[in-house]
Amino acid sequence: MARSFLITTDVHACFDEFVCLLEAAGFRLGGDRIAAPADGRRLLFGGDLVDRGPDPSFSLLLLDELVRAGQAELGALGNHDCTLLAALRDEPLPARTSGLNATLAELLRFPDPAAPRDAALRLFERAPLRSVYRSERLLVTHAAVFPVDRDGDGRARYLTDGVETAERDALGRALKDFGWAEGWRGSGWQVCCGHNTTCTRLPGTLAGGAVACLDSGCVFGGSLSGLLWPERSFLTVPSLGAYASEPGEIRAAL
Repeated sequence: MARSFLITTDVHACFDEFVCLLEAAGFRLGGDRIAAPADGRRLLFGGDLVDRGPDPSFSLLLLDELVRAGQAELGALGNHDCTLLAALRDEPLPARTSGLNATLAELLRFPDPAAPRDAALRLFERAPLRSVYRSERLLVTHAAVFPVDRDGDGRARYLTDGVETAERDALGRALKDFGWAEGWRGSGWQVCCGHNTTCTRLPGTLAGGAVACLDSGCVFGGSLSGLLWPERSFLTVPSLGAYASEPGEIRAAL
């Protein structure tokens, strides 16, 4: 029997919108339990659960509860997830840590700070950097799929941070290269990714529909989007507010 998913990315601590998207897909949240959709659909998350938005603790606890109940799984780690994991492990941090300090402060203000911290460790320590579902011909990544790193360990930064060019925008930041998406040649395969906010604030596609771009800028006042699988149809809920300012990177391909 074919599996069915709600695939989403880039919640960025927008807890209320996260709940709305789950409920629109048939999940029922209330009281002390979460009821999965009647069709058995599971949540498949593609990274960036935290930072920038208002409710990182509740977002972590909700996804952790869904995973432990067998109703969700992490298909890919996002760059913000990796940064929070490094901070909780007291490991070196990347140069860019947008939103991390606010996330850590909010976790410390939570009535039981250990709860969201432990949830983050459970979620992110075991999560893959990308997932391949061969029977469904489905690939989930956070930012990009290739080029393949030379040592073959699958941990190159493009998976979580995308592919950057040598060009710079007006603020001196590297421009993103979307050639990996336009060059996707996985016949019959569906790729799902996030990370790069679409200009329309709605989900979009590249490579003739083979690459679904799901980051529709919820935290910037856009929408939170998911792909219903195997229907290959988009599900979108509007943001309840603009919680953060757009970083300003040029994303012409989207």
